Amino acid sequence: MNLEIEISSPKNIFVKIRFSISKKTLMKLVFLIFLI
Repeated sequence: MNLEIEISSPKNIFVKIRFSISKKTLMKLVFLIFLI
């Protein structure tokens, strides 16, 4: 159980970081579309 938690928590952090990056890129895309 401990190993699963240790493995899953960095995964969750990575997913959160990836999600925040994707959100930022989406916002940039929307901004560009509005500019055009």
